[in-house]
Order: sequence, then structure tokens, then C-alpha cells
Amino acid sequence: MLEHSSHRLALLRECRRVLRPNGVLMLTLPFVFEYHAVPGDFRRWTTEGITEDLQDCGYADVVAEPIETDLHSLLVVNELFVSRHLGYVATKPLFLALNLAALAAAKLKAPTHRILPLTLGVVARRPA
Repeated sequence: MLEHSSHRLALLRECRRVLRPNGVLMLTLPFVFEYHAVPGDFRRWTTEGITEDLQDCGYADVVAEPIETDLHSLLVVNELFVSRHLGYVATKPLFLALNLAALAAAKLKAPTHRILPLTLGVVARRPA
């Protein structure tokens, strides 16, 4: 939910403050994802951007990388587009079919490029 905070650095510093020494912060952040202002939607990060923000707040050993593959991201973005025009209820069977296709592709060891991930996974440590 960090993208919903207009005070991201203060929030990250508070998370660091309440972590015990050598405690680990794990979070996911949207990258390629629709605008979802509830109550606000302030930013998207790159792996370099979130790494810099966390290091500026005193975290160490920061690792940020994409979670989904390009195929998964493409499917979800298309699902969001179609559902916006046809409605979520009407498109549930389509979503199921697309997700089953993505699962089958993953089982076949299809290419797992991560150029346009929906989400970044991030791990950072509070130094002792």
C-alpha cells in the first residue's frame, strides 16, 4: 500500500524504527498496474527507485526485482482492459481461460522475461 501514501519516506522510516535490529522488511509494489486511487495513488517505482528510497531511509541489503513474467503481466493488463468495458462478472470465464493458459505456459517452461512486471518484490534489512 506504499503507493497510497503521500509521505512514503516517513512511512518507510517508521517501518524501520519498529523493526528489530537485523529485522527484514518485505513488500510488494505495483509497477505496471492501473491507477487505483483508494484514497490516493501517488507513484510507481522502478527497482532502482525503491532501492534508493530504502537506502535513504537506512535499510541495508536491499533486493528489488520483478515478480511476474511478461506473459502474466500482459494477461492481467488485458483482463483489466476487457473487464472495464464488459464488466467483471461477464469476463470471469475469460479470466479463467487466460490464467489457465498462463499456468500451462509456465509448466512448459516458456520464456520468463521480466521487462514489464505488474509487481516488484522487495526485501530490505534493518542494520543492527
